[in-house]
This record gives sequence, C-alpha cells and structure tokens, in this order.
Amino acid sequence: MNIRIMQMSDFQSAYALWQKTGISLVMLEKEKIELETILTHNPSSCFVAVENKQVIGTILGTFNGRRAWIYHVAVHPKCQNRGYGSALLQHTETMLQVKNATKILLAVGISNLKTVPFYEKNGYHVINDAVLMAKDI
Repeated sequence: MNIRIMQMSDFQSAYALWQKTGISLVMLEKEKIELETILTHNPSSCFVAVENKQVIGTILGTFNGRRAWIYHVAVHPKCQNRGYGSALLQHTETMLQVKNATKILLAVGISNLKTVPFYEKNGYHVINDAVLMAKDI
C-alpha cells in the first residue's frame, strides 16, 4: 500500500469507494466540485491509499486558518483492519500540523457509529458540549 497526495484524476475511483463504504454523499457533480475546491485550498493534506494501482483509501484534510476538519475517511471493506485508515489519519494530521492547525474536528454520521472506536483508538474523542449543525445553500 502506498499513500500519496490526492489528485482530481482520483475522483471517479474515490467516489466509487465512498459509495461502497456508505459515506453520506451529495450528487456526483456536487461532490466533484467540492473535491476540486478542497484540493485547490488544501493540496497537501488530502490523500489516497493505493494498492495494485487501485484507490483503496481516501482522506480529505482541510484547514480554514483556525480549525482543521477531516472528511471522507474511507478504506475499501476488503482492506480494513490493516492499519490503512490509521496511516491515512497520521499523514493528514502531520500535514495539518505543518499548517499550524491545533485542533482537528470530524463528524461521524449516525448511520456510521461503528467507526467511533476506530477514531477513539486514533486519539479522537466525542465532543459532549457541541451540536453539529448544517444549512444547505
């Protein structure tokens, strides 16, 4: 397994992986536009894991100058429990620290709570004093 910087050319493979892993997605074209924006603003903290020329993992690390966020952590179901997800997190965390991020946030969908132990194993904790809110625009 090799981890490298994500490129827009990885989009189709990444999107298929996200679908396979059950990540909550918007329409394909909107995901593509959002990924392009993320990669433009955060070119050094978004990665793919590749094995046999196939994208088997993704992570999107973003930093807005105050807080860092992680999105779309995914590892192909056949490749899980091999440390690939932890390796992707470590790569992104390192690059976010280089950007002077001091806190990383991520959200786990209610339908994906089985991943909470993975994040806890990697040093993340549930925030008990916040409610995640959203507004579509």
